[in-house]
Amino acid sequence: MLSWAKSIDYAVVAVLSVFCLKYVTYSGRSFAEQFIKFSFLDFPIFVGEFLLAYCLLLCSVRVVLTRTQFKPWNWVLVIFYGFVFIKGVLGYAQYGPLALRDAALFYYSLFILIGYSCYRPDFFRGWIAGFFYLALFWLVFDKPYNDFWLVPRILLGLALAYNMSDRRLGVLMAAAVLIFTPYGSFINTSRSFFLGGFIAIVFLLISVLFLLKPAVRKPVIVCNIFLIVCLAAYIFNFSGSRPAQGLLAIGKMRSFFQETKKEIERKKKGFVPLTVNQVKIFSPNRKVVSLQNDQKPVASSDAKIAENHPKALNNNIITSPDAHFEDADSEIKSREPHAGNGTQTQTKPDIVTQMKLGNSIFRLLLWEDAIKDIGRHRNIFGISFGKPFRSENLEIIRSAVNEWKRDGWIAMHNSYLNILYRGGIMGLIYIIAMIIGFGYMVRTFIVYRSLSCLLVCASLLIPFVTAFFAVALEVPYFAIPIWTLYGFLLRAASDKWLQSKVI
Repeated sequence: MLSWAKSIDYAVVAVLSVFCLKYVTYSGRSFAEQFIKFSFLDFPIFVGEFLLAYCLLLCSVRVVLTRTQFKPWNWVLVIFYGFVFIKGVLGYAQYGPLALRDAALFYYSLFILIGYSCYRPDFFRGWIAGFFYLALFWLVFDKPYNDFWLVPRILLGLALAYNMSDRRLGVLMAAAVLIFTPYGSFINTSRSFFLGGFIAIVFLLISVLFLLKPAVRKPVIVCNIFLIVCLAAYIFNFSGSRPAQGLLAIGKMRSFFQETKKEIERKKKGFVPLTVNQVKIFSPNRKVVSLQNDQKPVASSDAKIAENHPKALNNNIITSPDAHFEDADSEIKSREPHAGNGTQTQTKPDIVTQMKLGNSIFRLLLWEDAIKDIGRHRNIFGISFGKPFRSENLEIIRSAVNEWKRDGWIAMHNSYLNILYRGGIMGLIYIIAMIIGFGYMVRTFIVYRSLSCLLVCASLLIPFVTAFFAVALEVPYFAIPIWTLYGFLLRAASDKWLQSKVI
């Protein structure tokens, strides 16, 4: 039976690896949108759901073959996913297929269990580790480059190099990762991406200190502080990156937000919400139209941004990203010059800055309405799955008008707030469990001086930070790689604990 279990583990990880590699490429979103529509169903089934069904089926067979005993803590999982299932069914009955999308925010975490069940240490050693390394290395040549995975790719590549038994080969692998990395993508990307990358690097520099002997720790502390200060100074001041500088424009953002709120209050009295008859689960990937000279910004081929925006806001632009799959700043990034690619766009600097501020205000207005909804409903188990979320603030000033008119709802652009919005107390427990699990892993790897595992932990911080500002945990091409890695790390930490019985 053990040989069958091993074969199942390899089969699951092999298929997961292929899917995750495809998800992290630039075309990952388009791949995630591939679906099959059965005539007897009124909703599509995406490739991510087929992957989940395949993995769960094999994991179930594995449990039966190995005669795994049901443990008391497993009831927590039964209760949680039972809650998600019931809310999904009730939401579907009341609101239709959109409920299944809200359920995905929770059930994609099943990949934690899949990664945990099928993890084997030999997956990340020897020729298998070399295969994973080559896959990560190949991403450099994927054009255009998916900058969301830039820093995770570096950290995962270094972790695989560190695990190599041949130190000379490991050094060469680490050097190749560092040399062939398009570092310009780190600056010319969305604010949430490089903020997550910066926090991940800071986390790594701090956590490494605990692996050192006390005698050498003090000089390394000084060195790491110097590196953090230099990196922060470069990113937020000397790099010339407008997204980075926009993070520090607190005064401008506060002023812009106050002006916007005044305009909203002025228009609220005569506001009548538009009735939207059709509600869509998602909108297919759309192309971005670049700015030319004084042309007004266009978010996509079918969606204008800042339509009818009030003149009182000094032509600052409140826009939204693709409400379903993309981070807002990624649209701006595609219009900005990329270091080292030899191309320049004609985007006006002031327009880029205004759009950055607009993206921030867009989120603040959206989150304000979501929090008001939570307070208004006061449902301990959250708002029903499938109930379309509409933002009164945005609709009053007609921001992202084409998105909510087209789809009947707008994304939250904050995965954690969305979890609380839909899950209530269960959502809060979900987030707390996620944080406790991450803290447990970090503590375990520090105690057992596992640098490679700390590198992987750092790589997870990028999507976890991004989830504060984007739809990172709701969509398969982010959620599946994230939760699979989380499951692998949780099992690695658990194995170390079981082997020593120290913690």
